[in-house]
Amino acid sequence: FDFGDSARDRSHQALMDQLVRRIYARDEGVSFGTLYSTSCNLTPADSALFKEVVASLVDHKDVEVHGRDGARRTKASTIRDDDQIVPVRQAKLQF
Repeated sequence: FDFGDSARDRSHQALMDQLVRRIYARDEGVSFGTLYSTSCNLTPADSALFKEVVASLVDHKDVEVHGRDGARRTKASTIRDDDQIVPVRQAKLQF
């Protein structure tokens, strides 16, 4: 699917909204491969756009991505299918 700039931006934002809800629905998170395979038929976005969106969620501190070796992933180009995407839990403030 060939996105124009405007369509790509809208798809990116819509996918960010959808994926963050799917990730936060599971306390233990979800692997990138599972997230993609269970969502890819619902959108024209390809794997590269999914990875860009997950990297944006990392930049916004909504999620963290961890490799099997424990390494944190922050760039779309480094995200692999077996990486675990987990929600970032807000710290509770005590007064």
